[in-house]
Amino acid sequence: MNDSSSLFIIGTTVVTREAFVALVKQYDALFAEHSHILIRCQDPLLFNVALIASWHHKNHLFICPSYYSDEEVEALCKKFHNTLFLFEHEGYFGTKVFSHTICTKDTGALYIFTSATTGPAKITQHSWETIQHSAKQAKKLEGNSWLMSYAIYTYAGLQVFFSAYLNNGSIYYPGNDQEMAAGIVRNKISVISATPTYWKMLVSSWSKTVVPPVLEQATLGGEIVNQDVLDLVQQFFKPKRLTHIYASSEAGTTIVVSDGLAGFPLAFLEKRGGVGLRLEDRCLKVKSPYGMLSYLNAPEKRTADGWIDTGDLVEIKGERIYFLGRQDEVINVGGLKVHPEEIETILCALDSIFDACVYAKKSPITGSIVAADVVMKKGCSFDSDFLYKQLRGLLPDFKIPRFIQQVSNVEVSANGKKIRPK
Repeated sequence: MNDSSSLFIIGTTVVTREAFVALVKQYDALFAEHSHILIRCQDPLLFNVALIASWHHKNHLFICPSYYSDEEVEALCKKFHNTLFLFEHEGYFGTKVFSHTICTKDTGALYIFTSATTGPAKITQHSWETIQHSAKQAKKLEGNSWLMSYAIYTYAGLQVFFSAYLNNGSIYYPGNDQEMAAGIVRNKISVISATPTYWKMLVSSWSKTVVPPVLEQATLGGEIVNQDVLDLVQQFFKPKRLTHIYASSEAGTTIVVSDGLAGFPLAFLEKRGGVGLRLEDRCLKVKSPYGMLSYLNAPEKRTADGWIDTGDLVEIKGERIYFLGRQDEVINVGGLKVHPEEIETILCALDSIFDACVYAKKSPITGSIVAADVVMKKGCSFDSDFLYKQLRGLLPDFKIPRFIQQVSNVEVSANGKKIRPK
């Protein structure tokens, strides 16, 4: 449980709730004056001030990723009629006011940019009520301390923020803290939500001199959650509750699994808590009242009756449904389809491999070949010929990576997801 006076721990700096409330009040007039605001900010404290002030004033807040240039930001402001651009400057907000007519305030909204892993970022519009839906489900975790493993401007980062903030919790932002394990223990972190890739990185980098805490809650999401990662988290942190979720900035959180097993029960296809799930041509479709209101810069993704095609492929095995991978990441090897996640699972099951990232390489003969970057377990040496021999007994020939190289770590996005080389 957290020290009730602390709200944010940013690196080694502690910000109390009292100090945060005072800072929000300091900017109250600025947020009261403008209805449509765009923010580009990496400073967690300032970013959170903008979130809470905008929520209180029911503003329309556009959350721009930190890597957008000034020119891109200005173009967005003009396109979507933002009257104020906020950025960080020497620990305070820098501002640029545009000359557009100030729009009349209504119930406001939050605008979140998608990860843009397969094309230009889409802008999703959310109501302040639905963006906080998961926080209401986290009441049982009131007073706990959370680790922020996601970029603050992402949908997942916002879910962690509101879950902690609205339930009297605290949030630890590691920043440049090189001693992650020590920071987690020092700040009594009891809730961690992260991608499987992040969890594996956390365990592999954990200092041998630091005893892992027993977590109140461990949550995995954002990528396919395999049994080996669930078991790894369970054995290492011994959480009192272990869950994995399926969520997106478009649909919100639609699947929560708490039985310690990969996949989800077939029975989940029955409507649960207002969320609908169905399968069409092995693709998962969802219908949820907790997702986005619309896209601002892309065609409507939902059907007339509210269903969203997630683009995620699944398969049924017995009484359970398992994720295979995304339609847009399937590797075409001479007309034969390969799911990168399937090959990663096989690779990570080998005794010598800790993690893997599988991707396509262009081939003049087959169009594409399968390639893989692998992270070896400590004490294991890399031997590509031996790996090929092992894989021949586990995979059909077209699925075996023709190019395998050792890397020190798998590159991840701001959301903690694997970045597959193009």
